[in-house]
Amino acid sequence: MNNSLNSFADLTDVLIRIIHQAVDIEKTPVDIGYGDVLSASEIHLIDIAGRYPQEKLSEIATRLGITKGAVTQMVQKLEEKGYVRRVRSTENKKMVFLDLTQKGMRAFQWHTDLHARLYADFLKEISDMPEEQITGAISILRCYEKILQRSMEIRDSPPNSE
Repeated sequence: MNNSLNSFADLTDVLIRIIHQAVDIEKTPVDIGYGDVLSASEIHLIDIAGRYPQEKLSEIATRLGITKGAVTQMVQKLEEKGYVRRVRSTENKKMVFLDLTQKGMRAFQWHTDLHARLYADFLKEISDMPEEQITGAISILRCYEKILQRSMEIRDSPPNSE
């Protein structure tokens, strides 16, 4: 049992480092070549708008897991920077879609290329791993996902006093 607790602690330490690295990446704005910086949130919005041009702002908000108000604020900033423009539906003026400008298309392509390079690097790193090891890693990550989904409830509950 002690070995499994040590393994769990080691896994948790690695996961925490990964989370911190991901948070640092998300917090660091990037200049993709136009001299203005984009936040990770803005790049993700551009990515969704590029992949799903037929979706309304409310659907983009759902995909990003944020409120429609937050999307509206980001769209305003991205319009000012020249990356997107709002397009109203011809059938229903209340329906608003996003259209990527030339700058927006360049940002979308930059993000797509970045993910392709990261994906290729990842595949290279795991290419020699046995399938069972990858399947096991996925199972462990799904367990962590469940724990993280319950983390606030667990964190805020009083400890057992036995």
